[in-house]
Amino acid sequence: MAHSIHVGFLSVNDYAARMIDAILEKDIISQKNLFISDTNPEHITEYKKHGVNVLRDDASVLMKSEIVVIAAPKREFGTVLAPINALTRGKIIVSMTEGIDCNYVLERVAHGTLVATAMPTVGDNGCRIANIEYSAGFPEYMKAACRDIVGSVCK
Repeated sequence: MAHSIHVGFLSVNDYAARMIDAILEKDIISQKNLFISDTNPEHITEYKKHGVNVLRDDASVLMKSEIVVIAAPKREFGTVLAPINALTRGKIIVSMTEGIDCNYVLERVAHGTLVATAMPTVGDNGCRIANIEYSAGFPEYMKAACRDIVGSVCK
């Protein structure tokens, strides 16, 4: 059964697009509760066909979401956060970027932001694996949703 929380994806790239597809396919989050900002016309058309909310910018996605997933490459991670960092208080940021830990994210967001990080790597069998790290005070009741989101593409 799908979680009833609102989840946003910032700066959708191919990896994030695969996550969104897996989340929809596995019914982890209902399409009406997914919010994305994406400039790729093909992605936009496809998401709208599936009932996913496509918004004009990252700030709009952040305002509509309880959990915000960022899968940007490490070199772009700060650039994605910079315009919205003051708006993150009370939100959960899930980083799906190799080399990014909770402290890295916490240093770049507003006080009162909760963070979960998963650093996906490819295992010996070719499957992506990731362990999730949670910031201090992360609520237990939100961990299952974060695990399911990360688990959509990782073991």
